[in-house]
Amino acid sequence: MQALLQAAGPLGLRRTAPPTRRSYDCGLVLGGATTGNRLRVTLAAELVETGTHFDELAGLSAERPLSAREHESELDSADDQTEWRNLARYLHRAFGPLRESSSDRGGAGWSGWRDEALRDAEGHRLRLLVAPAPDPERRAGTADAVRFFLSRTSVERRSSVLVLTSAIYAPYQFFTAAPLLLKGGVRDVELIGTPTADEGAPNLLAQRLGQEMHAAIEAASRLVAALPARAQDNA
Repeated sequence: MQALLQAAGPLGLRRTAPPTRRSYDCGLVLGGATTGNRLRVTLAAELVETGTHFDELAGLSAERPLSAREHESELDSADDQTEWRNLARYLHRAFGPLRESSSDRGGAGWSGWRDEALRDAEGHRLRLLVAPAPDPERRAGTADAVRFFLSRTSVERRSSVLVLTSAIYAPYQFFTAAPLLLKGGVRDVELIGTPTADEGAPNLLAQRLGQEMHAAIEAASRLVAALPARAQDNA
């Protein structure tokens, strides 16, 4: 257990480095559980308040029903039935009042997916993208959400991207999202996360850290396996 707790710090699962740039074409807030949504949107708002500029800030989410445990952990989420509605409410809370920007909706609507263009009171461009499920058996995941973002955003508007998530998921989501973004024409990809809470039973934290280390290794293995043979020799 102690080995996992000690290794998690240098691997970035407990806290990530801050952004290296002061300006990005796009910030991507990855949707997730209710607490994660709240913390990630708060982080995005803090970055904006302290001078980090985004030409666009987009929330990437899914049509996933919230669990009873999520409602219990965030009591004000009682009326949020899905992950994307929960993320949307936090975006409204942090950047509102928001208004619809009809001039750049570009095919927006609701038909198994959503691409809603909004602007806050100061004119910042915000979007909420709800990725379609890849099949009826499972919800859209990180890779599906990133692909949906790429399909709905021109190459000219995504040269530099900052992905916002939770630190404990950072290695896995970087290995999952960064290759897709780079393949999609993004030139500069960074990923940061909200700090991992230390309170609670150490054995449960160690278990979570171990699971996410395993997920990151699997994601990295899939990435290496997809490389050409010559690239694998140099990896």
